Amino acid sequence: MLRQADAREPIPVFRGEARTFCWIGDVVRAIRLVLESGETGAFNIGADGQAVALADVARLACELTGAPQELIEEVEPPPGRVMTRISIERIRALGWRPEVPLDEGMRLLLESLRGAAPA
Repeated sequence: MLRQADAREPIPVFRGEARTFCWIGDVVRAIRLVLESGETGAFNIGADGQAVALADVARLACELTGAPQELIEEVEPPPGRVMTRISIERIRALGWRPEVPLDEGMRLLLESLRGAAPA
């Protein structure tokens, strides 16, 4: 969505869908913690907070890039889509918590995208 907003391209979003988002740096910290802990087995890593509507994420992408919100196109999701929630209790028990909120993570990603763009 950030790339599309920055390029002033249409941003299709599924109407009524929401997700939780976890900054990649937080994911890396979690993986490192698991590896250093010596624990074995499966660990779910991600955010388990309040889900954010995809339309709201698209609006934030437009705000961060200065793009017009008219780029956002709400479309019907394909039939039969299932939204899942994960339990991150195992990783939380090791002391991990996601730290970077969505808006900050998107700002950091935008900086990275713009920094990697060819001149």
